[in-house]
Amino acid sequence: EDEMQFVGPTLATLKSLADEVVVVGPTVEYEGTFPEMLARSKLTGEEFDFAAARTPGRDYVNVLMRDATEAAGVEYVDVLGTECALQACLLFAPDGIPMQFDYGHLTLSGARYIVAENLQTISGKGDLH
Repeated sequence: EDEMQFVGPTLATLKSLADEVVVVGPTVEYEGTFPEMLARSKLTGEEFDFAAARTPGRDYVNVLMRDATEAAGVEYVDVLGTECALQACLLFAPDGIPMQFDYGHLTLSGARYIVAENLQTISGKGDLH
């Protein structure tokens, strides 16, 4: 949050150096190791408790980042918005692999899903060259 003051000037500098700038927003983060929490949920049969498991404040950071990025006229990939709808988040990528491998980093399958869902924003044309 304290670093937000640097986002606008940094994006302005990057825009002067590159033809296209895309900012990738934060992922959901969990208070613990996601695979362990997921396994515990599956083994006990209890529904995954997103309210208790998610690190607070990430939605707010996402809004701040999106606002600063849009104000700078730069494309924004809303990873958190792609992963999470309302209070629930995707636990698994389409291939059945967990979305994340620790508290907040995407697995390869999770990253592929995020890229596929945001391909038009990332590439500017709908396909990567």
